Amino acid sequence: MTDFNRTPALAVGPKAKALQPYVQAVDDQRDRLIQSIAEFDKESRQEVLYRMERLAWNVFSGVAAGAAGIAASLLLKKLWGDAFNRGVPPEDPSDPNADWVDAVGWTVITGVGVGVATLVARRGAAKGWKKLTGSNPIPYQ
Repeated sequence: MTDFNRTPALAVGPKAKALQPYVQAVDDQRDRLIQSIAEFDKESRQEVLYRMERLAWNVFSGVAAGAAGIAASLLLKKLWGDAFNRGVPPEDPSDPNADWVDAVGWTVITGVGVGVATLVARRGAAKGWKKLTGSNPIPYQ
């Protein structure tokens, strides 16, 4: 520890010798307190860095998954009309006036298509993250 944190030496004499154990106890407590503060500082900095990295990963992968989901949805709308000759997909599959075949088909196709697209995007983002940072992304919790 630094010397400027130490209690100054007392004058020599019987009273000073009687107080010496107390002075030493105060110095020991001060050293323990300084060590505890240093450990807390280190731990809190590590926690902040962990949370910042986790936030950055969530944003990075969320943007990739969101873009992939939108692209997949647009692609599926185009493929719906071309592949099934059903016209446009239902705007709201839960609408009571929507055809059941169209509503169920569109729900299944978009669920699987968008789900797979976001999975592929997140896996690609994880590879990119590892290449950029040198470490695996922090898993979702």
